[in-house]
Amino acid sequence: MSKQVVVVGSCNMDLVTRVSRFPLPGETIIGNKFFTTYGGKGANQAVAASILGAQTTMIGKVGDDGFGTECIDNFKNQGIDCQNVLVSQNSATGIAAITVVDDGENSIIIASGANMELTVNEIGQLSSVITDHKILLTQLELDLDTTIKALEIAHDSGVVTILNTAPAAELPESIYQYIDIVCANETELELMSGTTVNCMDDIKHSGKIFLNQIASKYLIITYGAQGSLLFSHDTEQIIHVPAKENIEVVDTTGAGDAYLGALGYFLSNSEDIYNNLVPAMEYATQISAISIQYEGAQSSYNFDE
Repeated sequence: MSKQVVVVGSCNMDLVTRVSRFPLPGETIIGNKFFTTYGGKGANQAVAASILGAQTTMIGKVGDDGFGTECIDNFKNQGIDCQNVLVSQNSATGIAAITVVDDGENSIIIASGANMELTVNEIGQLSSVITDHKILLTQLELDLDTTIKALEIAHDSGVVTILNTAPAAELPESIYQYIDIVCANETELELMSGTTVNCMDDIKHSGKIFLNQIASKYLIITYGAQGSLLFSHDTEQIIHVPAKENIEVVDTTGAGDAYLGALGYFLSNSEDIYNNLVPAMEYATQISAISIQYEGAQSSYNFDE
């Protein structure tokens, strides 16, 4: 019997500072609060899926340092199989320096460190781990060739593949043949489609154009407080899933990863995955709405409340 969700992605320690506003170039301002929390888009998605109940495996790389040890211990505490989180002797564990302003918006600088040392050969050696799962979640915080190799191994074995196109990057057309579901936000859609995205109508127009250019079956676009949209090669219909209303936003860090982890969890429990995409998106919307009401990424995943 296949396990549920495998994540090939990044493991970081997040260094978070809360401020009243973003500093101007060259300006020094006083922060209101500082804390550290576990992060990395891959790790966040794995933790979200595991908290929700998915049998989850993490594949990644950390440094041989205190942050790396803490990240691995965190996976163990969250019930995640982390036997294949490798340890680099050459680079430090990745970090993300995150600034959060009072309205919950954030800016993030990532120092990838050991994440970029996970190699194509190492992924090839872990092919049996990847193919022993129902869903593969990937992002763009590893070396791109490594991510492509993971997607190729999974796709060729019938594992449902999901790529979260964050951080935004230009991607080779060849990658999409290995991706069943592409999940992007409006900024990433703008870069990938080469169009301008300023409103919901722009997203609908650009999403159609982009999906017609790629081999992937489905495209999900998340649009913050406007919800998310599903595009499919099977139909001209665009399905809009509204966001939750009247939510007090504390911190949006990790909300997209909560969405992806929830999507992976829901689909891993579905017999007919593709006919359950809309319910999965509705569920993921509810989960991400919980996360934005708390500080941090994984520290905001209070899904039992």
